[in-house]
Order: sequence, then C-alpha cells, then structure tokens
Amino acid sequence: VTSAEYQHHENEITRLEVKLDQLIADLSGAFDATAQSEVKVQVRKVQDTLEECLDRARVCAEEQESDSVRGSLLAKLQKHSVQFAQVNGRVRRAMVEAKARRDESKAKEREQLMGATSWESVQSAKLRGTSGAGKALAKSAEVTEGLQRLRNALAADM
Repeated sequence: VTSAEYQHHENEITRLEVKLDQLIADLSGAFDATAQSEVKVQVRKVQDTLEECLDRARVCAEEQESDSVRGSLLAKLQKHSVQFAQVNGRVRRAMVEAKARRDESKAKEREQLMGATSWESVQSAKLRGTSGAGKALAKSAEVTEGLQRLRNALAADM
C-alpha cells in the first residue's frame, strides 16, 4: 500500500467534507419541511460514504511500513475523524435554525393577516390586565375583524 493510495482516500474525504458542508448549509436554509427532509437524507448518505472512506484510509495508513509515515497519516486522519464526529451536532443546529426561520416567517405572515394594530392592542390589553365588559367587547371586535381579514385572504389564495 502506497502513500499515494492514502492520498487518493484523503482527497475523497476532503471532497465529501465539502459536500457535507454544502448540504448542511442547504439544510439550514430550508424553509419547507419536505425539502429539509430530503436534504437530511442526502446528508445521511454522504455521512455513510465519508465513514466508509475514513475506514479505508485508516486501514491504508496503518499498513504503511514506515513508522513516521504511518504516524503522519494517522495524525491527518485524526483531524478528519474529529470533523466527522461534529457533523451530527451541526446538522441538529441547522435544523433548529431552519425551524426558527419557518416559525418566524409564519408569525410575520400571521401578524400581517391579523393586522398589526389589532394584534398589538390585544397583547397590550392582556399585559395591562384590563377588565370590563366594554373593553373586552372592543378587543373582541378587533380580533373578529382580524379573523375576517384572515379568512378573506385565505379564500383569495384558494
């Protein structure tokens, strides 16, 4: 086994790491749960391929006759293994970021449909702890108005 063969494995490992970084970025930017799911499947496939490549490179490095070459190759391989071990955490963070973006987008859309003035006035009334039938009736009318706008907007979309 030559160090050139190991170099081939290392090049493949680097290529897969770059592909994995790109997929994780795609995962983080996914606005649709279905798209996120598809990207996650691709991430898993690349992880499996990378793991196999790491194993082949490790065997190749261990078969080197020279102790110094073997040590050098195993040290390089250790760096790749550390990066590989961190992938699952990066995937989880990307999924959380994507979900937060989707939730924020939905909240903004909901606020636009309900009308910011109505929504803010309902929230401020809750915070002040207002009571009284008149105030409650006024707030109820504002909420009803917002719901009617929402219904009309949804009907227009269909």
